[in-house]
Amino acid sequence: MNKLFTIFISGIILSGSISLASAKDYVMKIGLITALKKELHFASSSNIFFKDSVEKLSKGKIKVKLFGASTLGGPRSLLIQTKKGIVQGCDAEGAYLTYFSPLAQILSLPYIFRSEEVAWKVLDINGPFIKDFNKQFIKKTGMRIISMGENGGGFRHFSNNIKEIKCPEDMKGLKIRTMNLPIHMEMIKCLGASPTPVSWTELYTALQTGVVNGQENPISTFKMGRFEEVQKYLILDSHVYGIYCLIINNSWFNKLPRNLQQVIIHAGNITSKVNLGISQYLKNKDLAYIQSKGVKVYFPTQKEKNKFKALVRDKVLNLAKKNVGKKWVNKLLKSIANAEKALGY
Repeated sequence: MNKLFTIFISGIILSGSISLASAKDYVMKIGLITALKKELHFASSSNIFFKDSVEKLSKGKIKVKLFGASTLGGPRSLLIQTKKGIVQGCDAEGAYLTYFSPLAQILSLPYIFRSEEVAWKVLDINGPFIKDFNKQFIKKTGMRIISMGENGGGFRHFSNNIKEIKCPEDMKGLKIRTMNLPIHMEMIKCLGASPTPVSWTELYTALQTGVVNGQENPISTFKMGRFEEVQKYLILDSHVYGIYCLIINNSWFNKLPRNLQQVIIHAGNITSKVNLGISQYLKNKDLAYIQSKGVKVYFPTQKEKNKFKALVRDKVLNLAKKNVGKKWVNKLLKSIANAEKALGY
């Protein structure tokens, strides 16, 4: 009898400890590059939505704390902190992922997406290509992409303060600011311009003083940088699709109870869609603003875009095959072909 009673009491204690474990509250600190703004913003608004969704769906079991405006550090520092588990997550522009996984170069190859629709389908957080990519990214970095959206309006475009660009020949002789990414720098060389790496914080001054003649960024990022004050011409050539991610520490994620892992995944899925909607809405609004400030915007035809593509695509694809392997380049191209077929192109 005493033995049965002991087993019974032990069972109660064990079940109680399991109940307490499942009732544990979690804190999710997320460092952000962007400021937390009251007005609609592709990054700020989607991150606030993620916080609200996680807290609501977890019924308060996960408390999300957002630290905006790089208060915890810059882009690379935040990714390092996330990797080490100092913070549980951060936001990241696609280019910064390449410092932690060379494979990430494949996400920002020039002239591979003919439209936003194709990019959305290929880069869907639940699509086969990004699922495979995420597995490799987790294995390489210990970090997990939980939300995949677009940065500042999606496609990046060239601007300058010297002359209107309508064809690749017009790029010759221009000094174009670029990020310090081999594939992006090769793209600009292929077009006859001179790639000049300049940090984002120094870009406005570099354009103002003539250190560089031009730059390349999405529409909303152009407006955010107030580049309409120092740039006269903009061509919507859509050379690179810019991505914007929410990254979390995978070890922290794996330690969550299964039901709370699903909360994070579900909130990330919805946040991806929220980001895309806000980004596209603001892109159109911001383009109108840029034009109202006197920037001359050129809308190239598909035939004209193809001239840029013809000079760049083969060379950067060969460089990508060298850097990340033929397997991944071919996997991406196949995914793009399938997306174009499904969308009726």
